[in-house]
Amino acid sequence: MRIGQQIRDPWTISDAKITLALLDLFLGRLHEARRGFEEAAADYVAVGLPLMALYSLSWAGECCVMEGSLEGFKRIVAAFDGPKLARISKVHPVYLRILQGFDRLVEGDPRGAQSSFEEALRITGKVPTHSVWAFLNTPRVHFSYSAALRVMGREREATDHMERYLELLKAIHFTAALSSAAAREQLLVKGLRQMLERP
Repeated sequence: MRIGQQIRDPWTISDAKITLALLDLFLGRLHEARRGFEEAAADYVAVGLPLMALYSLSWAGECCVMEGSLEGFKRIVAAFDGPKLARISKVHPVYLRILQGFDRLVEGDPRGAQSSFEEALRITGKVPTHSVWAFLNTPRVHFSYSAALRVMGREREATDHMERYLELLKAIHFTAALSSAAAREQLLVKGLRQMLERP
């Protein structure tokens, strides 16, 4: 990030912020991760990269779920319909579908949640498997769906999606995500249950 600041390159700074936020997430520092993802999203909007802003915000939303912060999560979901992101969110809906899956689940609509995650899988299934986009997104859908299915009590299906997630990470040697996968899934499940149990 220092190099980006020295050369006054906002793209490099934004990319550094999201990378550091991912490291915070993998190390279990949720508050720092969420803040980093939100800062990166704002920076990406400012430099004209709204798709990367959606990507960053989707991670921020996942952090909110892990923290059990319904208010923070709803704020992130609402940002997808904001004036700077609504159009690109309709063209590239996978990130919104993941968050909608969580949102529908915590609103007591498991069928709607399943529909959102299945739609996200359909979207990622249409992308060539060796593209960078597929590497970034297909594992995330399986991971998020696994946590939602556990909350629904569908353990076998959840395990299938988690195994697929781990398989995809191993294929790209994403060791930081692999080593933190079980802990992050537990946090997601705990956060979703906490949000479901709100008064």
